[in-house]
Amino acid sequence: RFRTFFKYFTKNKKAFLKYSGLSFIAGILELFGVALTYPFIIKLLAKEPQAGFFNSPLIIGLSIITLFLVKNALMIFYNYLQAKFTKNIEAELNLSFMKYFLSSSYQESSKISLAQKENILGFLIPNVINNYILRLLNLNVNFFIFGLITLFLIIKFPVATVITMIFAFVIIGLQNLIFKPKLLKIANSQSHASAMYNQRANEAILNIKSVKVSNNEKFFYENYKTAIFNFFKISRQALFFNTIPPYVTEPFIIILLFVLLSVITIENFSEPEKLVASFAVIVSAIFRLSPTIARIQVN
Repeated sequence: RFRTFFKYFTKNKKAFLKYSGLSFIAGILELFGVALTYPFIIKLLAKEPQAGFFNSPLIIGLSIITLFLVKNALMIFYNYLQAKFTKNIEAELNLSFMKYFLSSSYQESSKISLAQKENILGFLIPNVINNYILRLLNLNVNFFIFGLITLFLIIKFPVATVITMIFAFVIIGLQNLIFKPKLLKIANSQSHASAMYNQRANEAILNIKSVKVSNNEKFFYENYKTAIFNFFKISRQALFFNTIPPYVTEPFIIILLFVLLSVITIENFSEPEKLVASFAVIVSAIFRLSPTIARIQVN
């Protein structure tokens, strides 16, 4: 799929790599924001405060806040660039199809019906942008955040994180087995229903004179009614199934949190300061990972 994407959007390869770089920087900032929680709690609970500017809990706390503010500003900028990038591609795609329709011979152009042309311009192209390219960019940034925070957790709490990740990947894999085939089937049905909906609309509106002369208003209305209800029924299913993954993922995230905390409690039971600091890091990491995992699932 990546090869196919770059085959058709070669000139956008540099832009995509630029967004990957910004995604990596956002992931690094998220990572440091989570990682600094540990020394912050340790310094805060220390019985004898250590001297030094960088040993101050206040400085560490301010650093965490600053990192998240910078990260959020970067993500706002990233979203602006992403919107600009995707809409430019959508405009280019739309223009390339329109150029083909206008410049090809009448015989060639007429092989594609008016309803199919409208479906390409009004449904398929926006669908490609919103459900592939935009999803791809969203996956990019969320994978970096997920990967970097998970790598930190593996280094800091190897046993607890490996146990948790195995459990998490099993859950995500099961969700994909259940939801992905259903969504693919719905997507194919939605494309067909959209084309039929456009066709029925054109039959009724473009042939209005013939409809009136033949007194067939009811026939065309019923055809259009069937097509539009079918299209919105399938669209409703697509919308519904796309909203399910976060709600399924959330309870498992809570379970993962308890698994992590239980293992870490066993490992650090004799050192209360480290235990509290570890709890703070895990809660902070899960707080960042939970929406990231949900977004990965949806995308």
